[in-house]
Amino acid sequence: MNESDAPFNRRVSVLLAFLALLGGLAGYAAADASARRSTTAREAQRASVTALAEQREVSDRVNEQFGNFVETSTVRRTRDIAKTSSELLGRTSAGTMSWQQSASKLNDVSRLLQPGPVEGRADLLWSEMFVPADEATLRQEALQATASDWDDKADQHAGVATLLAISLTLLGLSLTVGAGTRLFLLWPALAIALAGVLGGLAIVVRPVAATPEAAIRAIAEGNRRHGSRDFTGAVASFSEAISLDPDNATAFRQRATATMLADSPERDVSTFVFSSSSVKARKAATADLLHSLELGDENYFALANLGANYFHLGEYDKSEQYSRRAIAMNKVLPTPWVNLMLAQVARGQEKPARATVEHVLALIAQRPLLQERRENYGSVRATLATLVQLEPGRRALAEKVQDVAVRAQARNEVPEAPAEPDGTVTGLTLASNGSDLGMQFTPHKVAEGSRVALVAYYRAEGEQEWSEIPATTTVMAWSNKISPQDRLYWHRLYVTGCRVDGEHRVDVYVDDRKVASKTVLQQRSALELVQYNDVATGLALCRPKTWTLERETTGSADLVSADDRYRVSLRMLPLGQVPGTPAARTKLVGQVLGRLSRQLTAAPPSAAVKPGVYYGRVPGTGRPVEISDLERGYVWAAITTDGELCTVTARFPNGDSAVLDELMRYTFFKWY
Repeated sequence: MNESDAPFNRRVSVLLAFLALLGGLAGYAAADASARRSTTAREAQRASVTALAEQREVSDRVNEQFGNFVETSTVRRTRDIAKTSSELLGRTSAGTMSWQQSASKLNDVSRLLQPGPVEGRADLLWSEMFVPADEATLRQEALQATASDWDDKADQHAGVATLLAISLTLLGLSLTVGAGTRLFLLWPALAIALAGVLGGLAIVVRPVAATPEAAIRAIAEGNRRHGSRDFTGAVASFSEAISLDPDNATAFRQRATATMLADSPERDVSTFVFSSSSVKARKAATADLLHSLELGDENYFALANLGANYFHLGEYDKSEQYSRRAIAMNKVLPTPWVNLMLAQVARGQEKPARATVEHVLALIAQRPLLQERRENYGSVRATLATLVQLEPGRRALAEKVQDVAVRAQARNEVPEAPAEPDGTVTGLTLASNGSDLGMQFTPHKVAEGSRVALVAYYRAEGEQEWSEIPATTTVMAWSNKISPQDRLYWHRLYVTGCRVDGEHRVDVYVDDRKVASKTVLQQRSALELVQYNDVATGLALCRPKTWTLERETTGSADLVSADDRYRVSLRMLPLGQVPGTPAARTKLVGQVLGRLSRQLTAAPPSAAVKPGVYYGRVPGTGRPVEISDLERGYVWAAITTDGELCTVTARFPNGDSAVLDELMRYTFFKWY
C-alpha cells in the first residue's frame, strides 16, 4: 500500500461505514414492514371472519322477519279486508274486531309489518340491516389493502438494502485495485448508493394505504342508499367517502354506477341491467371508473360499464377494448358481450356482430331468472335502437340484430308455435294517457298459437337513448279468442315511472318479423309525480311530490295536498261473493256511492250518477257531490270482472277538478 492511498482509504472506509449503517436501517425497515404486514394480515383475516358472521346473521334475521311477514300477512290482509269492508259496505261484526286485534298483536314479529319506511319492503329492510355486515366487509378489504401495501414496502426496503450491499461490494473492491482502475468501481458504487438512499427516502415518506373509518361508514351508507334506489343520496355518500379517502377505488366505482342510475329512466324498475342514462352522467361516470382503474381496481363491473359508456359516447374502439377486458375476467355474464356486439354493429362489422349476438342470446337464455332474461333482452334491443340514433347509416344491420333478439325472447317464452310466414297487422295506432299506453291494430292471417311480441320503448325528452321497460313489453301466443282475424284488437300497456314527457315507441312482431311500428308523444303533465305500487293488491298510482301518502291498509291509499285543499282516497276490496246479475251489481255500486257521498256531506245527493266512467282501465259509475259553496267532491265505484270493488273519493276546491282528473290518468287498479 502506498502512503498516498491513505486519504482515499480513509474516505472510502467512512463511506463504507455510513452505507453499512443505511443498509442496516433498510434491513430493519424491511423487517418492520414485514412484521406490520403480518399483523395487519391477521387483522384482515379476523375482519373477514367477522364479515362472514355478520353477513350470515343479517341473512338469517332478514329471512326470519320476511318469513314471519309472509306467515302473518294472511291475518293482516284479512284484517284489512274486514276494515275496508266496514268502510265501504258497512259490514262490521265481532269477527272484524277480532281480526283487527289479532293483526295488531302480530306487528312485533317483523318490522315489515310495522308502519314506517320499510313496511312491506323486504328490499329496504335488507339494505338497512346489511349496513353492519357491509362495513365489516369494507373494513376487511381496507385492512387487506393496508397489509398488501406493507408487503410492498417490505420488498422495497429489501431492494434498497440490496442496492446498498452492491455499492458496499464495489467500494470494497475499489480498495484493492490501483488508482487507474478504482474510478471504474467508485463512480458506479456512488451512483447505486445514491439511488438506494433516494429510493429509501421515497419509501419512508410514502404513507401506507389506510382507509379512515368514517370513509368506510360513508361507503356503506352509499351502498344502503343505492339498495333503496336513492341514487342521488348514494352519490352524495360516495362523494363524502372520496373526500375522506381520495384514493379509495371502491368509492369511485360505486359512485359511477349511482351517477348513471340517478339520471336513468330505468332507475325505479331495473334490477339486473339498465341501458339508458344522460350523456352528462356517462361522462362523469367514465371519469370515476377510469380513476378507479388507475388506483389498481381491475374490477369486472368497472370494465363492463366502461365498455357500455364508451359505446354511448361514440368511442367504439375503446368500447371494444374495455368489453374484451371484462370478458376476460368473466365469460358467462352477457353484458360485456352485448357491448362488444354494439361496437361491432356501430362499425359495420356484420359477420362478427352476428356471431357475437348469437353468443349473447345463448348466454341470456341460460340465466336462471325470467326477470333477468327479460331485462337483458330489453337492453339488447334498446341499445340497438339508440345505435340507430347515433349511427343512422347502420340502421339496416341494427334492425336485423334487433329482430334476432326479439325472436330469441319469443322462442324462450313461447317455445312451441307454428310457422306462419303471411301473418301481419295493419292500422297500428298508439295513444298516451298518463300511465296508460293504449294501442290498437287489425290482425291478418295470424295463425293460432303464433308468437306475437309487442316491444315497447321509451325515450325521455331531449335524449337520444331509448330504454325498454321489461314489464311493458309483451310476448304472447296468439289466439283468435284474443281478437278474431280482420277485427280491431285493443291492447293497453301500463307505463311505469310516472312519465310526464318524452315519447313511446311500440314495434309489433309476428313470429320473427317486425310488421308494424309506431311512435307517440307521452301525454305531458306539469305535475312532478312520485310512483307508489301496492304489490299485494295491484293498486298503482302517481302522487304529486309535495303531497303526503297514507296507506293504513293494503289496497288503500289516501292522498292529501300540502295545503290540505285536495284529498283523494282510493280503495280496493275483494268481494268474495259478487252479485250474480247486472241489476244486483248496479244496486251494490249505488249503495257504495251513497255511503261515500255521506262521508263527504250529510246533505242528500244533488246530482245523478253517471255510468261508463273509466278510472284505471276499469269502467264504473261516478257522482259529483256538493259539499259547500267553496268545496266540491266526487265519488266513483266499480266492480271489476274478477270481483274487486274499486272506489275513489275526492274533495277539492269548487271549480277545480283538473288535479283529480290528472291523478286518475296515472292510477291503475290491478296494474300487473
